[in-house]
Formats: sequence, C-alpha cells, structure tokens
Amino acid sequence: MSLSTPVPILQQGYIWVLAAEAMTRSDAVLSLTAGGGATGGVVNAGRLALPNAQWERTVVAGELGVCASRSNRRMT
Repeated sequence: MSLSTPVPILQQGYIWVLAAEAMTRSDAVLSLTAGGGATGGVVNAGRLALPNAQWERTVVAGELGVCASRSNRRMT
C-alpha cells in the first residue's frame, strides 16, 4: 500500500469528532481539511463529505460529538 492509497476511516459505526460549528442532530457530516474538526454545510475544497454519516445529537462549536455511519459504504 502506498501513501496515496485511500483507506477507510469508518465503514459502519460511530466516531467521536470535534464540531467546528454548531450542528443539529441528523445533519450530514463534513471533514474540514484545514484546521481539523468536522462540520456540516456545503462540500468545497476545504470540506470533504463523509458519505452516509450524520450527527447523532445537536452540538455547539468546539464540543465533542458523535457521528454515525448507517451503511456498509466505506468512508475514505
């Protein structure tokens, strides 16, 4: 495996994340590629979608929250 080979971070289950902004339960999850954290909103150069993942509860910015994937599709 090379450093450029995508690897799954989550296939099905839960992951703890630091919310970069306030999120509502069931919002889609996006990873911020610069500065860390996770958020919702629109996918762009600095925000990558985590397919089939959603916030499990409402959180405020800076709070640790739980996100869940409900399918067997790999998040890479």
